[in-house]
Amino acid sequence: MNERIVLAVDRLDGRRHTFGLLLTTLVERLTARLENFMLLRRRTRADLVAARAPELILPSWLENHYAYATFVALFLKRRDVDLIHYPFLYAPYTWWATGIKRVVTVHGAARAALPRGLVERFHPLKLERYRRALPTFDAIITVSQASKQDLIAHYRVPPEKIHVVYNGVSEAFNPDLNWRPTLARYGISGPYILSVSTIKPKKNVLATVKAYAEVKRRGLPHKLVLVGYKAPGYTAVDEAIEQLGLGHDVIQTGFVPAESVPHFYAGADLLVFPSLHEGFGLPVVEAFASGCPVVTSRVYALPEVAGDAALYCNPHDVADIGAKMIEVLTNDRLREMLIQRGLARARQFTGERCAEQTIAVYEHVLEH
Repeated sequence: MNERIVLAVDRLDGRRHTFGLLLTTLVERLTARLENFMLLRRRTRADLVAARAPELILPSWLENHYAYATFVALFLKRRDVDLIHYPFLYAPYTWWATGIKRVVTVHGAARAALPRGLVERFHPLKLERYRRALPTFDAIITVSQASKQDLIAHYRVPPEKIHVVYNGVSEAFNPDLNWRPTLARYGISGPYILSVSTIKPKKNVLATVKAYAEVKRRGLPHKLVLVGYKAPGYTAVDEAIEQLGLGHDVIQTGFVPAESVPHFYAGADLLVFPSLHEGFGLPVVEAFASGCPVVTSRVYALPEVAGDAALYCNPHDVADIGAKMIEVLTNDRLREMLIQRGLARARQFTGERCAEQTIAVYEHVLEH
């Protein structure tokens, strides 16, 4: 494929995101397989993507949100770009008739599908703008069949424009890491249960903390480690930790650099992920690849992704979450079965397969 293809990570530069390793894996594969592939970057950036690739640097005057939305298409056209791929939900206000093909990856529709209180819903005008803009893209990639149905229902995207490409887990996640030095820097020693997610209502970390209280009542020695930054203004988890007397048992790391995250999975006895809505549920597959058993919800894309490799809980039932946690931690036969099934399941979500299917979408778009 000789066409010039650009993966736009410029709108992510300078932000903190949990899928840095996911994007890095994709970029590594695309760089190796495509002759004329580039990253669109800002001059000042946080290097969310660690992979080396040719770069197209955005001029400073285009970093302004409104200037970008109006003129980025012309900027790309003058540099002979044939296709641009936004690997997250982004749709410029305008797009000049340049002939540049456009692909966008939408990881889910929670901000359109869930009630206020669980998520910060899109303003109706912004939601309507996305409903008008997304069908104008040449292709939309999403990460599960469940997410595809959400896009059809809530963004009103024509189903024929949607391509399901499952996320590929980074090879950085594996059971054989020397995880102890990394965890020691966070004051973690001894057995622990892991939660990896932004601490916000949709992720249901509050239920994890409440369920963990039952684990402590049963006398199990595990700490609970919460990896992920806290949504501004969300205090319910901290309040529950204090009310339940778990201040010495729950460790909150805040944001963890992407390169350190695999060590937390490799050292954990269990990942608990009772999320209320997931377009994919990347922590589940990352745990599988790390040899870490998983308790998760049977909602949206999670059973599609986890298959028979996880123990499922009712995310609205704290007692059930706690019981499933205790069952995995005390039943060696179940634990080993989940580990082996998880390792096998993770092999279905490789970076190579994700890249191959992404390139197939590019080829389809460029041929039509």
